[in-house]
Amino acid sequence: MYTKRVLAAMMCAVMLLFGGSNAVQAAGGIESIRQDLVSKQAELEEVEAQIAEQQAIIDESQAVLDSKLPEGTMDRLTELVGQISARLKEEGLTDVYFDKVNLGITTMEVPVTEFEDINAMMEEYRDKQHLWYTNLKNKMAATNAQREATTALESLSETKAALESEIAELQAQLELPFEDVTEDSWCYDVVWDVYQKGLMTGMNATTFEPETTLNRAFMAAVLYRRAGYPVMEYSDIFPDVPGNKWYTQCVMWAKDAGIILGYDDGTFGPTDSLNREQLCTILWRCASEMDGLDNSAQASIADYADAENITDFAVEAIQWCEAMGILNYRDGRIAAWEEATRADCAWMISKYLEATGQER
Repeated sequence: MYTKRVLAAMMCAVMLLFGGSNAVQAAGGIESIRQDLVSKQAELEEVEAQIAEQQAIIDESQAVLDSKLPEGTMDRLTELVGQISARLKEEGLTDVYFDKVNLGITTMEVPVTEFEDINAMMEEYRDKQHLWYTNLKNKMAATNAQREATTALESLSETKAALESEIAELQAQLELPFEDVTEDSWCYDVVWDVYQKGLMTGMNATTFEPETTLNRAFMAAVLYRRAGYPVMEYSDIFPDVPGNKWYTQCVMWAKDAGIILGYDDGTFGPTDSLNREQLCTILWRCASEMDGLDNSAQASIADYADAENITDFAVEAIQWCEAMGILNYRDGRIAAWEEATRADCAWMISKYLEATGQER
């Protein structure tokens, strides 16, 4: 009889071997995250376009602020003031003409005297005064525009930084640590799914080994993890499953749950490989025995050339998997007798959860 301390230690071993607390739970499925990523990237593009617009306003405003009046303009204005004042006094006229000239810089109207030289000087004064006024008005407008654009740019820059952070986080959620499962792999999405849900992890930190054959102990461990690591009391029901192996608790639970049974000779065969029809049968049993679901749905598999190769015990299970959209194919074949791989396991577990509405 094994103590609870030993059983707990063995359960911890299973957690370490198969991902345990290492799995990072992402919010939503992979397609949801991808959609969020596309949306955030579109938002970022729009914000970057707005930033470019505001920066253009700042640059254009600065060009106006840096602009200068033609050289000598202000000196000439001072000179004209003296010359016009002198002539007006000389002819007994008042400086009210100056007021009219200054008021007319926006309308370009010039008061006219009977003296052509005075009129000519006042028109030149008006033109240069108008040039100065327009330059001043433009610079005031540029100052205001630059101030507003700078404020908008600061806000947009903060929004951009926040979006970039969110995008980086979403991209990180989409990543897998495995060098042998690239994003263009047919099994990427399902490996990502079972990895995120903590049901499967790599054979080591950087490899998943998708084509490695699945064995019975490992499959028991995947489902045991899904069940939440229930502590099982050891019994020697299988002579080839001693009480001190990492998979002992997993096998005890799988047998007790009626999901993975032993052979007719009384053994379990923990290191024996699973073929694809056995994997289908295990998931078919999961539906009823583990999740309490109706697993009576059936779909015809007669169109598959190798359907006649299916062993009698697995026909109903494979028909159910076909009906639920769980089964993946190899070159259009069911390939019932071919060894199931870790990628097959990831695919069928992920599709099983999706088809039956299970979170994990």
